[in-house]
Amino acid sequence: MKAASLLPTFSPPVLRKDNVILDQDRYPVSGNYQVTISGTTGQLYYTLDGTDPRLIGGLNNPTAIAISSGTTINLQGTAIVNARIKSGDNWSALTSVKFQNPNEDYTNLKVTELHYHPTDTLVGTSIISGKSFEFLELKNTGDKPINLAGLSFTSSVDYQFKESDVLAPKQFYVIASKPKWFYERHFMVPTGNFNKNFSNSGEQVIISNAGGSPVINFTYLDYNPWATAPDGNGPSLSSAIRNPTGDPSDAAYWKASSVYDGSPFADDPGIVDTIDDGPAIDNQVVVYPNPTRGKLYLKVNNASSGIEVQIYSLSGSMLYNSSVIGSGTVDLTQLNIFPGIYLVKTKCDQRNMVYKVVYQP
Repeated sequence: MKAASLLPTFSPPVLRKDNVILDQDRYPVSGNYQVTISGTTGQLYYTLDGTDPRLIGGLNNPTAIAISSGTTINLQGTAIVNARIKSGDNWSALTSVKFQNPNEDYTNLKVTELHYHPTDTLVGTSIISGKSFEFLELKNTGDKPINLAGLSFTSSVDYQFKESDVLAPKQFYVIASKPKWFYERHFMVPTGNFNKNFSNSGEQVIISNAGGSPVINFTYLDYNPWATAPDGNGPSLSSAIRNPTGDPSDAAYWKASSVYDGSPFADDPGIVDTIDDGPAIDNQVVVYPNPTRGKLYLKVNNASSGIEVQIYSLSGSMLYNSSVIGSGTVDLTQLNIFPGIYLVKTKCDQRNMVYKVVYQP
């Protein structure tokens, strides 16, 4: 494969801790520690937010940090280190190591969406029960990874988190009733699938750690003052703000999703402009909704700022290239593209951002 130029001819970065090469994909840690990253050729890049230094298509990840070989980074508790070497236009393979703290702080692990009573769906001549489309979404609202190993549902559905599960900052963990039907509806693969089903009339949901202590514990209901639309009318039960801090047993924590069937793996587009995590801080471009059925909206807080926007396929082909001032709309239905995942690259005031957007017309 190397001879056919299908694999890079240079080795990926090497990670060391306490002068020992880290050749496994995960290690237990506690407290403060140091990791050294080294490579033999090219420019080293690493990330700590769970993303790949190399974007699909070969672009540089804007969040990747460039370092010299032999650089030591200081870490604390659970962490994800992803590193690659770039030489010219070529990238090395990915070196990825998870460091897991068994005594995790779960303060920033929040439940952000629950589709407990989806509608039935007609597929061909068969009616697929709404129970096949149920899902629950968790989000890491903090700025550090969270170790999920040892967690399990001890009330409502049955699900055991994997020993390798680490949730990166601002990322989502979605478990579904039936992965096949979840994919058919959302064009995404869930993180895992649970046994049993959520009650259509409300029930207690508990996620406990390995010692049996509840990490998340709430009860949802299907009548006022709770949002009633999620009870079989299409919407899901979605957190009212992007990074919730309240009690999920409180009806005010929730609202009906603004997207029919919900928006797993993404913030509900109806809460883009909340005060909790408002759009375009420091001229960061907001791209929503995600997933989208066609219209894609771009917004920045400074109405006079220009936004350059490009859309790429996962293979790296550019499908769209334009610019707007302050805000704008891209209609994906006009691009003659298939349903799937696309990369939206924006540039505003010299700041580059890349978003993965799911198109499901």
